[in-house]
Amino acid sequence: MEVSTKIRDIRKIKGFSQSDLAIKLGISQRAYSKIELNETELNWKKLNQIASILNIGVWELVDTKRVYNPNENIAEDSVDLLQHLIDQYEDRIEALENEVAQLKSQL
Repeated sequence: MEVSTKIRDIRKIKGFSQSDLAIKLGISQRAYSKIELNETELNWKKLNQIASILNIGVWELVDTKRVYNPNENIAEDSVDLLQHLIDQYEDRIEALENEVAQLKSQL
């Protein structure tokens, strides 16, 4: 699924018209239509604006393999993933600090 298609689908689920999003983005309805038709290349700034208006995370838009589910708590999943990564890095740092201490003691 393309980003433009996800934007359109989520916009509809959220009950916004193209004109609604165009007004909030400060562009014409035709310019917004080009976004959904994939005739406009989106930069991160615009993607973040659209995600903010739709009240979702920008990754929800750019992860084209994931289907939007309004009942799913993306924020909670993201926090769990980040905590897992933090835990892994802290474990690795501890292991490296122990290795450094052991090497120092051998000198």
